[in-house]
Amino acid sequence: MEIPIPPIEEVIPTIKVASFNIQNSKDSEFIDTVTEEMKVLDVDIVAIQGCTKLNSESLFRSFKQRGYQYTRFDQMHTRSSSEIMFYSSRVTIKKKEYTKFGNSLQQRGVAKYKVSIGKTDTPEVWVITSQLEEGGSGNGYRKSQILEMGTMFSSSPISVIFAGDTSIPSWQTLREPSGWRDGWREKGTSENEKTTLLDGMDKIWYANGGDRRIECINYSLVCTFCNQRKGVMATFEL
Repeated sequence: MEIPIPPIEEVIPTIKVASFNIQNSKDSEFIDTVTEEMKVLDVDIVAIQGCTKLNSESLFRSFKQRGYQYTRFDQMHTRSSSEIMFYSSRVTIKKKEYTKFGNSLQQRGVAKYKVSIGKTDTPEVWVITSQLEEGGSGNGYRKSQILEMGTMFSSSPISVIFAGDTSIPSWQTLREPSGWRDGWREKGTSENEKTTLLDGMDKIWYANGGDRRIECINYSLVCTFCNQRKGVMATFEL
C-alpha cells in the first residue's frame, strides 16, 4: 500500500520593517539600546531619522556590532540631519536611489531601496524612507511631498513600503498617498496609534504593484522605553 505524501505547504516570505527618529541624539548608550531592540525583534530593515555628523559614527558602530549593514546617499549631506536605512543579512539590496522632492524648503527627499528577502527568488519590494517637511507651516509642503511619493510609484510593477517620519501633527488631516494603505489602520489599535504624547507622525504606509500583493499582518510600536518619542514596526507577507 502506498503511503500518501502530504502536500508541501507554501512558505510565504515576510519582511519586518521599522522606523524610528532618534532626534539628533548623541547618547551612545541610548543608541545601543535602540539597536539592541531592533536586533532582538529581528527587524529586517530599520529606517532611522535624525542622523547627524555627531551621532553617525555611534549609529554605524552599534548597528554593525549587531550584524546590520547600511547605505547612505551623498545628497543627504546638504541637510543638518538625514535618514539612513540599516538592513540585516537576510536582505539583498537590488537597487538604491535617492530622489529630492521638487517642493521642499528643507531639502527633503526619499531614500529608496529595491530589496529581496532570503532566497534570491523571493519577490522584490521597494522599501523607502523620508522625513517630510517639519514645522507647523509645512502643511502645503507635506501635502505636495506625499503626492510626489505616490507619483514616484504610480506605475511600479512591484509593491512599495514607506517607513518614516511624516511630520504630520494630529490637527492636520493629511493621509497616505491615494491608493496606498496605512499599516496602523490595517493592523493597529488605539494603544499603538501615537508615537508621541499627542501625535502619530511616524508611519508605515504601503501600496501594491503588479499582480503580486503584499499584506500587512502585524503592527506595533518600538522603542517604547523612550519618554519623548517611540517608533513603529510592521510585518508584511510578500
